[in-house]
Amino acid sequence: MSEEQLTWTRLEQLGLSITSRQAPASGWGYTWRSSQWEGPYATPIAAVEAAFARAIGLTVISGA
Repeated sequence: MSEEQLTWTRLEQLGLSITSRQAPASGWGYTWRSSQWEGPYATPIAAVEAAFARAIGLTVISGA
């Protein structure tokens, strides 16, 4: 397994899924566990960045 594949596998184990809408031209998005799809973002990496920015923001807001 390549390092890139391993990274995506680890993200999936954390509960993060990065997917495109019906067609990749519609953009990329993310879901944490079984939450609603958030997007669209221009690239899969942009979706990952947004997912973690939101997770960090929610952690700060909740005081965890």
